[in-house]
Amino acid sequence: MLLGILLILFGFFMIFLPKILSKASEKMEHYKFEEPSMSKAIVTYVGGVICIVVGILNIIFQK
Repeated sequence: MLLGILLILFGFFMIFLPKILSKASEKMEHYKFEEPSMSKAIVTYVGGVICIVVGILNIIFQK
C-alpha cells in the first residue's frame, strides 16, 4: 500500500514539477527555468501517468 501511495505521489510530482518551476522562475530574478522541449514534456507526462496507474493497480491488487 505504501509503495502504491508513493508511486501516485511521484506521478503527480513528475506531471506538475515543470509547471511549478516555470511559475517560480518568473518571481526569481537570477534563476531562469527553460521550458522543456515538447518531446521531453510528453515523455515526462506519460511517465507520470504510468506511475499513477501502477500505484492505483498496486493498491487494488495487493494481498
